[in-house]
Amino acid sequence: LAAVLPGCAALRDLHLGNNALGDAGAAALARALERNSDLRALNVAANGICDEGAIALARAVAGGSTLEDLVLNENAISDEGASAFGPALRSGLLMRLGLASNRVAHAA
Repeated sequence: LAAVLPGCAALRDLHLGNNALGDAGAAALARALERNSDLRALNVAANGICDEGAIALARAVAGGSTLEDLVLNENAISDEGASAFGPALRSGLLMRLGLASNRVAHAA
């Protein structure tokens, strides 16, 4: 899927929840996002994604991806992975980020 994603001009919304993608799958999707200029929403909830995969996705989004909505709920992302999305959120590139039911600590 990651290999053909860059050529899918009509695809705007992709749901891949519960597919055991892990960090390797998230990294492959991140590389594909860097070459896809049409995808707006990606749901990769419940895929066993940890910080490594989250950081790869964050870099792809901050690097100019057209992704506006990213759902990463029910993974294993900690503060390190969550904080990697800061630049994309601050720049306004990423409009919505779902991190519910991860390992992100609550701010005091």
